[in-house]
Amino acid sequence: MEKTSIINKILGFFKSIFSPNKMKALSEKNTFETNSIDKAKNNFWKNVRIEEELEDKELLELQRKVTNKEISLEELTDEQVSNLADLYKRQIERIIRKTEQIEAETEIINAKIARIKGETIEE
Repeated sequence: MEKTSIINKILGFFKSIFSPNKMKALSEKNTFETNSIDKAKNNFWKNVRIEEELEDKELLELQRKVTNKEISLEELTDEQVSNLADLYKRQIERIIRKTEQIEAETEIINAKIARIKGETIEE
């Protein structure tokens, strides 16, 4: 009698964990988290593209040609090389800022996930 009672309790426990409502709630939560991350990625690249469009188009075209090895740095004037170097620095700084922003947002999301799961985050 005790063995069947224990088995019934164990079965009841697993049924409550894997009930359709519980699985649906977990699935919806995972979908929400994935969508939030995808949106953050899309916003990052959208912001980078918008800011690049504001740059001097001729300089961006020059950068593309140098990157694709259509022209060499030796063919450029000192001013063009200097402008390209400044452009690269600005792009690197922009990417670093965006990366830091995404890392901060990721920490917030991870903290929310941990709170939902009932875990604590070690710092």
